[in-house]
Amino acid sequence: SDNFRGVNQALSVCAGMVRGIAASKGFPVVDFHTPMTRLCQAGHPIVGADRVHPTPAGHQEMTKILCRQFALFPL
Repeated sequence: SDNFRGVNQALSVCAGMVRGIAASKGFPVVDFHTPMTRLCQAGHPIVGADRVHPTPAGHQEMTKILCRQFALFPL
């Protein structure tokens, strides 16, 4: 809807800021934005009506992303 236009762009800016701060401190970063955006664009129902907060399915995808990033267990 027009009410949410620009939400993903704003999240992209925030993600960039987080990457920059983490890099300056030497901290690792898990990129949720890129894969979650791809899933949304493919039509997967992973975010709620506000287009920001994940649904239970979105949280499950984020868990998979986190586990893959840190090789916690194979998925």
